[in-house]
Amino acid sequence: MKIERSIVRVGDLDFSYLSAGEGPLVVLCHGFPQTALCFQSQIVHLASLGYRAVAPDLRGYGGSSKPYEVSKYSILHLTGDIISLIEALGESKATIVGHDWGANVAWYSALFRPDVIDGVFGMSVTYRSARPKLPPVSIFSKMGDPSQNRLFYMVYFQQEGLAEAEFDSDPEGTIRKFLYGVGSESPGDPGWNAIYTTNGRLLDQTTIPKLEPDWLNKDYVAQSVRGFKEGGFRPPLNYYRNLDKNWELTEAFNHQKITVPAAFLVGEKDMVRIFSRRSEEELEAGFTDLRFKRVIKGAGHWLQQEKAEEVNANLEQFLTNLRRRR
Repeated sequence: MKIERSIVRVGDLDFSYLSAGEGPLVVLCHGFPQTALCFQSQIVHLASLGYRAVAPDLRGYGGSSKPYEVSKYSILHLTGDIISLIEALGESKATIVGHDWGANVAWYSALFRPDVIDGVFGMSVTYRSARPKLPPVSIFSKMGDPSQNRLFYMVYFQQEGLAEAEFDSDPEGTIRKFLYGVGSESPGDPGWNAIYTTNGRLLDQTTIPKLEPDWLNKDYVAQSVRGFKEGGFRPPLNYYRNLDKNWELTEAFNHQKITVPAAFLVGEKDMVRIFSRRSEEELEAGFTDLRFKRVIKGAGHWLQQEKAEEVNANLEQFLTNLRRRR
């Protein structure tokens, strides 16, 4: 099955996307710091099942446009991109799949536009209908051990230029450390615990193993590194710099449940589970039609690559059930 890369104009931005197959549209949204290519296995599998699988490089990533301003990366911009992309592709409806930051985009696309999104399949990052009482960054600033100058990584991302200086100085090392550090084979428990020391750099604690994990495609790594060398890390980091803004923008949706059919997968060893266990336990409260919630044994954060066959099987089950009930 051949995967094609195309460019489509959405508003005033260009979006690069991978696609294969014909049939009902399934849009796949990647997370940080990845690109559409992380869904290569899912694109091929979905196309073989009779779906039109489309995975865009999200705003700020890969071959897509990269606005400079922090304000251009709010959840309204990100979900707007997806809804407009569906229209630009000549479709009126789509099922959406998301991992990591892409899961946030998927959840909120389904929440905001259930008339367009007919099903949502999220991985790693949960949806919580109950909005926190305080802005997220103020909550994150208390995580870790502030008295010992050990802070949560999302705090590190807030200051413009700080994380960029570290990541842009060695894009290949950065990508590999993220991929290895929170993968299932990472050393330690976990290899990267999302905490940094204020007098150090975020990824100083993470080492690159001598042997690459079996699931890690060398071509994927090479293309990812090339993309971040060309575009830099500032645009993707701007997603995190809108956390408090997104909290403000979604005030009217407090306690609002996602009403379209939904499913959730998470890797057993996913680092995100360390700081979102409660969200995972209370996941059902955010949906009126959660078809299933499953933990994939032995998987780390990069679920769709580490356990591609299991993810494909779960996604196939969800989509088959969704079509049957239409």
